[in-house]
Amino acid sequence: MNAEKLLQYSMELSLLAQLLQSKQITETEYQRIKIKLMKEYHVLSDITAMTA
Repeated sequence: MNAEKLLQYSMELSLLAQLLQSKQITETEYQRIKIKLMKEYHVLSDITAMTA
């Protein structure tokens, strides 16, 4: 993935997380959209799941 695509993916994921945090979407909706984004941007693993 080139830098521009990575930046776009990161921005979309950040906005998605903000929607979840502000309770505008549910955890289920968040997960579904995140999986869709990962497929769209060809992201194979979720590195955010590894952070604690």
